[in-house]
Amino acid sequence: MHFRGLNLNLLVALDALLTEQSVTRAAEKLHITQPAMSASLHQLRQYLSDPLLHKVGRKFELTPRAREMSILVRELLIQVEILLNSDQSFDHMTTSRTFRIAMSANMAELLGVPLIKHLISNTSSISLQIIELAADSLRRVEDGELDFCVTVAERPLSNVLPQSAALSSEDLYADRFILTSAEGNARIKEPLSYDDFCRLPYMELRLSGNFKSVPEVVLERQSHRPHIYAWMPTPHTLLAAVSASDAVAIIPERLFNLHKKNFKLKGIVPPFELPIVTHRCFWHPRNDIDAGHKWLRKALIAVAVET
Repeated sequence: MHFRGLNLNLLVALDALLTEQSVTRAAEKLHITQPAMSASLHQLRQYLSDPLLHKVGRKFELTPRAREMSILVRELLIQVEILLNSDQSFDHMTTSRTFRIAMSANMAELLGVPLIKHLISNTSSISLQIIELAADSLRRVEDGELDFCVTVAERPLSNVLPQSAALSSEDLYADRFILTSAEGNARIKEPLSYDDFCRLPYMELRLSGNFKSVPEVVLERQSHRPHIYAWMPTPHTLLAAVSASDAVAIIPERLFNLHKKNFKLKGIVPPFELPIVTHRCFWHPRNDIDAGHKWLRKALIAVAVET
């Protein structure tokens, strides 16, 4: 199809070129040959009267016009895809769709598992792909690579992700923190002073290997703190280590309540002030016209309230 002399199929090639900034990588992304991609680049250059890519040193960079076009072209293609795929007669029991949601290991347990249970109990044809939360998760929501991102709203404290004004969001639930230890740990009892806490062996949860937790960020601001014996990558490994030792950890209360029986844990209020954190769901407003997207969002919010 052509529009004002432009083959609209070239917009897909243009998006790949602007994203990858390489003819070779763009061809790989679209699963076409490099000569075919080079031919598309030649047509685009002629139509736009702009080289789009120019060599700077040993690498290619986008021209100023190409940089200006990159976001608009990506958004246009996403809107076309949503328009073509959106089905306002959506029925979760008969429509087969896969939604991609970024969330931490904590959230996968606290919200992901109940959401999957909800889909199964409602005999839904919907599938979920839960993606590990990463530093670029919100950007991927903006780019249409992810449908949702679930993370904490207190970004200045959690140091997780930069907030994007282009995204819509809704609070899911609030949670507080609990200092937890093995049931038999006699040193953990109330009242516990901050100095006594600092003398305890301590472990922290470091999600994805680089996301500092809210307690970790707060403790870094103190004049002194307990020695950290380990940073654990998942809630299960952290709580298993706490359960099998004299160490303590600070975790969200919902996570503590979920695992306290299995790991034989006890918990008290931490001996220093920690904020109540709000967990929030982010999505792009372009999806508000998508009945399936709205259905899953409502299901996620309902599960968060019930859990």
